[in-house]
Parts: sequence; structure tokens; C-alpha cells
Amino acid sequence: MLQVLETQSLAGRYDGVMMLKSDNDKLLGRIAELRDELYNARHEKTKSDVNLKLALEKNEKLQRDLKLFEEAGAVPLAFQSVKLPNGLSPSSREIISSLNEYLVDALA
Repeated sequence: MLQVLETQSLAGRYDGVMMLKSDNDKLLGRIAELRDELYNARHEKTKSDVNLKLALEKNEKLQRDLKLFEEAGAVPLAFQSVKLPNGLSPSSREIISSLNEYLVDALA
């Protein structure tokens, strides 16, 4: 196709030929962009599929573990936070202290 366009430009039909060649170059550039976008979309899909598979495997493992705990008669632990005194706004120090108290209670 490019040879035909170049031959026509030698014959004197320069403006039309250059316009078609310009359009052709734009289309070829757009095709390259679309190929890159398709490649990136496929890559993202593959990553998402892997993450989904890992999440499903983790969920299945947790379900099996829960079933084993239930069969063993284990009672699930309920988290009970230690209440801060009234009038105190929780700061990082107080939250860490509260978590330390909870940890000591859990280990005891």
C-alpha cells in the first residue's frame, strides 16, 4: 500500500497521497497503542486471577480449620476490649496500654 502511495506522489498527486499516508501512520500508531493496552489488561487479569485463587485457597483453609475446631469442641474466643475510664480520649499510649492489658489477660 505504501508503494502505491509513493508512486502516486511521484505522479503528482502529492496532497491526497500525503493525507492518506498520514492517516495510515496514525492508524498504525493507534493499533500499537491498542496492542499495549490489551497486553496490560491481560496482565492485570492474570494477576487478579492469581490473587483470587490465593484468597479462595486461604478461605478454604480457614473453613477447614474452623470445622476442626468445632469438631474438637473448642469455643471461639470473643474479643473484649478493656474500657477506658470516662473522660479520657484514647491516645496511642492508652490504646497500647489497653492492648497490653488484654494480652496479659489472654496469656494468663
